[in-house]
Amino acid sequence: MSRLLFVNNVYPTAECPRMGTYAQTMAECLAEAGHDVDVEAMRYRKPRVGALDKIKHYAAFWRRLRTMDLSGYDAVYVNHFTYCFPLLFNPGLKRVAKVYIHWHGKELVASSAFNRVLVKRLGRHLRRYRHIAPSEFFKRRILAATPLSADAVGVSPSGGVDTALFSPAPVRRAPDGRLVIGFPGEIKTTKGADVLLKVMAAHAKIEAATGLKPLFRFIAYGPQLDEYVEAFRTTGAEFEVVAKMTKAEMAGFFRPLDVALVLSSAVIGESLGLVALEAMGCGVPVIAHDICAFPEFVVPGVSGELAPYADGAVDARAAAVVDRIIAVSRRREAYDPSRVVRERYSQDSVVEYYKTL
Repeated sequence: MSRLLFVNNVYPTAECPRMGTYAQTMAECLAEAGHDVDVEAMRYRKPRVGALDKIKHYAAFWRRLRTMDLSGYDAVYVNHFTYCFPLLFNPGLKRVAKVYIHWHGKELVASSAFNRVLVKRLGRHLRRYRHIAPSEFFKRRILAATPLSADAVGVSPSGGVDTALFSPAPVRRAPDGRLVIGFPGEIKTTKGADVLLKVMAAHAKIEAATGLKPLFRFIAYGPQLDEYVEAFRTTGAEFEVVAKMTKAEMAGFFRPLDVALVLSSAVIGESLGLVALEAMGCGVPVIAHDICAFPEFVVPGVSGELAPYADGAVDARAAAVVDRIIAVSRRREAYDPSRVVRERYSQDSVVEYYKTL
């Protein structure tokens, strides 16, 4: 058994259950793979903190990373390199046999000048370590932004999907004349709320084509929630806003859905799209744009459908999504989304990968 230090910039606590749940999953998978895992993370004492408090937390966290004792560790697993980079300047890191860096979306978003400069300046240091990407798409992004070779970067979904929790309902609900369409993302433009608005405006077209009255369901979550809810009302579509949920409760959100819409824009550059995989784990077909990592697991006719992104054209994106909703509804029972998750994206598959570290 190897002794492994898992480093992450946030980690969930009783006071902050919204923070870092996927990081907790990753640490648990590492332990299940046989590693003796210690965690070094920045733990907030309050659910929300101001900018000054956040700076103080990071300053203290980064000091610990530079000075902490790394003796006795066989491996170090750094999650979110650009948030934990001071660890690279800890003298003890040179004596650790294996160092892994797991990258995620926000670290390579083009709008972050700090991240771009950091990755460029520390490129020579990065060549010393092994790297992990959440998807093949993000592996290509890492290779484009760093001096790393392709064989230095492995691929493993960020903790994977808990298929015991995110599993199909034992019995499909009885038809009630409704087509339940879920939107599990944040309500903001970069997550596709602008496309959702246009799709909702086409509710009459969906009903005419399917014979089912659309009911849109989304979560009260996101910085533009209030303004979009007002706009949604003008469409005349029926919708439900449900309270924000914990990860454990999200399976209850997914299971009643006929289809889930995951409509992130190219601006955000999703490194994986775990929420889409969780919906698929519950047996729900997913409609996503043909960008980022979505084409790797949204398999047309099997786990969902891909809609052309048509960069910049919201009306065209929405029209394509409406067409896919109609197509899915006509052959809903033919889809088997959970099979794709079980085969390639389950926590069990992540554990098997971690056994090779």
